Amino acid sequence: MRRFFRFIAVAVICVVVGASVRTARADIILYDDTAAPLHDNSGFPAAPQLDDVTFGIATGATINAMDFAYWYRIDPFDPPPNPQPEDVDALVTFWDNMNTAASGATTVNTTSLGTFRRHIGVIAPDGTGFVGQFNVPTPIVAPDNKVGVQINWVLTGTNTISDVVTRIATNLPTVGSTVDKYWNDDQNPGGSFQGQDAVLPNPGTPGIHENMALKLVGNVPEPASLSLLIPAAVAALASRRRRAQGMGDSK
Repeated sequence: MRRFFRFIAVAVICVVVGASVRTARADIILYDDTAAPLHDNSGFPAAPQLDDVTFGIATGATINAMDFAYWYRIDPFDPPPNPQPEDVDALVTFWDNMNTAASGATTVNTTSLGTFRRHIGVIAPDGTGFVGQFNVPTPIVAPDNKVGVQINWVLTGTNTISDVVTRIATNLPTVGSTVDKYWNDDQNPGGSFQGQDAVLPNPGTPGIHENMALKLVGNVPEPASLSLLIPAAVAALASRRRRAQGMGDSK
């Protein structure tokens, strides 16, 4: 009987601890480089952009929400009546493997973790701002704490590159870290970024960094061992109760 009540106590503790862990696993900021000031690298035409991200935690995570900044870059070579306001979407792709040391024609990004389209709306020429934090349609599961984030600004409902680009952060991230550069796919467009697409800080202005203004929010998945322990304890408790009832009935 003592062992029976001891087992009940252990099972209750497991359930309580499990519930506490699940409650504690609310969304947190995994990466944040959206603090002002921002700047615009107008020396490059509008094109898909890619940046590397290291979370502010040491493990993988599930990305549930994000935010990023934009700028409608006026192309001086656009013929009249351009520039005109553009209705745009953001095509966002997360990458698992990032070769941040790639050079020349070596590929930077491999192994997609998922892609989605987000309608942003109408942006006026030279307009700037943040899209505002939003939930990603399907959570992105990152197996470790390093991912790549690609953003293509396209005309709504198409894959045609618009004149909008992601704004660049002057400062380094306040949460997490990144190699101080991003990649601009304007040389050999096609979805694969190469080492030669890197945009590096200007040595003459060392205080101005080159990373996309980006924020990622998510959580760390519950450990499998704990999620298995709780139902196992409950099942064992139910089995012991059935045996105890059977012994009582046989008397």
